[in-house]
Amino acid sequence: MYRQLVCLCSLVFSCSVLAWVDSDLDGVPDKKDACPNTQINTAVLANGCQQNLGLVNVSPIYFNFGQSRVLRSQLPSIERAQQIIKANKLVSISLLGHTDNIGSEQLNASLSVKRAQSVKDILVTQFAIDVGVIEVIGMGSLAPVSKNSTALGRQKNRRVEFKFK
Repeated sequence: MYRQLVCLCSLVFSCSVLAWVDSDLDGVPDKKDACPNTQINTAVLANGCQQNLGLVNVSPIYFNFGQSRVLRSQLPSIERAQQIIKANKLVSISLLGHTDNIGSEQLNASLSVKRAQSVKDILVTQFAIDVGVIEVIGMGSLAPVSKNSTALGRQKNRRVEFKFK
């Protein structure tokens, strides 16, 4: 009886120990790790897989009509972006500048680049993000997220979006 109890305890103990083996040191036990070979010190989700940074939610930076100056109210979104960049040691981020459809396409193309450049300047100067990891892309009015027929729709289209790679 004693021998059976010892065997049973050993079995329970060894099973519980195996459940907590974490071969890739990502904080998720191998038994529950859907991505068992992540790099050491990589931030992962509860299932052990790396977060898809293309889907990380960072609000766009919105601008006043015809302006490329970043509004103070938009700084929390830029700060959130820099936290993601630093936490994930990202090698590349694209800033996609957009405009509404008021004005010529040439003017809007130029303005969209200036907007993205303004966000880049803040990331570099205020948050010490390496200038080499940030790409600026001007989209002009070619990719609206809302109708340009209303003031609210045009306001939503005047933005810079973050694309993490």
